[in-house]
Amino acid sequence: MECLASKSRTGAIVLIAIGLLSFFEPLITTKPPVMGRAQWSLLDIVRQLQKGGLHTSAGNLVLPSISFGLPYLLMLFAFFNLCFFPAQKVLAWVGVIGAIDASLIFRFGDMDLERVFYGRCCLLPGPVKHFGLASVLLVVMIMLALLSMAEAPIPTARQGKHRVRWRLKPLK
Repeated sequence: MECLASKSRTGAIVLIAIGLLSFFEPLITTKPPVMGRAQWSLLDIVRQLQKGGLHTSAGNLVLPSISFGLPYLLMLFAFFNLCFFPAQKVLAWVGVIGAIDASLIFRFGDMDLERVFYGRCCLLPGPVKHFGLASVLLVVMIMLALLSMAEAPIPTARQGKHRVRWRLKPLK
């Protein structure tokens, strides 16, 4: 595994910090308001779930905790990876897996949040808007993956890392 250069490492830490700050920023809106609030952050949702103010059945909590919690766990893992074992491959995989999960939040996140806020799902038009949160997570994860691949060395035959097994003849 190749180590990240210091500029890439600093850029990755800044991206992760921006992503982690989205946990505290109220990027989710509800219409009609729930419990007198129309703007929610993920921290507010977790606090109200602990207090019992929102719908807390097991089916309501499993999918949102996976879909919305996984990017934050991946960002924490990437941060500790950058601090102790700065490896490009690990950061690239974190970015790819997080981008896949964040793209799924665009499709299914509103249904998960409607279950938590209203106890039911699939209202038309959807009363929960989470585009800001999903887009921040998606951009951060894609940028992490791209940043980790930006300074990856290209193996050549002279370095001994890649051997050419056959050569193609040029077209005439």
